[in-house]
Amino acid sequence: MRKNLTTAATIILLLMSSLVSAQRGFRISPMYPNAGDTITITYNPDSTILKGLAPVTGVIYLFADFKWQADDLNMQMTDSGWAAKYILPGNASLLACNFSAAGKTDKGGRMTYAWMMTGNDHKQLPGGYSAWAFLRARSIHETVPDAVDTVALINDELALQWMIWEVRDHHESARKIFYNASTFMKNHYGRRADSTIREQIKYITSLPD
Repeated sequence: MRKNLTTAATIILLLMSSLVSAQRGFRISPMYPNAGDTITITYNPDSTILKGLAPVTGVIYLFADFKWQADDLNMQMTDSGWAAKYILPGNASLLACNFSAAGKTDKGGRMTYAWMMTGNDHKQLPGGYSAWAFLRARSIHETVPDAVDTVALINDELALQWMIWEVRDHHESARKIFYNASTFMKNHYGRRADSTIREQIKYITSLPD
């Protein structure tokens, strides 16, 4: 099992490293946005299902303080495509964009139009890894914004790996991700997860408020 998770993690990291090149029609500036920054979102539909359609509208989904929120983007036509400026909340850890025109919506396919926020040290902020899992986990898809295509959905084993990375880097996230992480554990391991979940409950209840 550990070997499978290691292999899965390697695949995920390779996918993440190719994210920018795969999102040919989607760009965030600055490339490593900090929470609270004013960013420019640029979308060029020429290589997407929205090619030749106008006007293009946009929606931004944000995971901020471990809660989902959504906002409309004020898309304007530019020489490089459609663009919008947006001020990120100070507690945002991940964003995902959808673009629409003429009744069609482009969610980015397998790679999505998602982006993780970083701090001044370019490290992932609390909630970033978990949000990336929550957004795509097939088992809880109906409980989160419908911001990604079905081809981007992942199973509970991969979702659990992102939970591990979240708590590894941000111990304070444990309480906030517990419910979904327990769902992934229970779905993937069945009864074998019960003892681990009990241990996690004991650990979480021991944490200071």
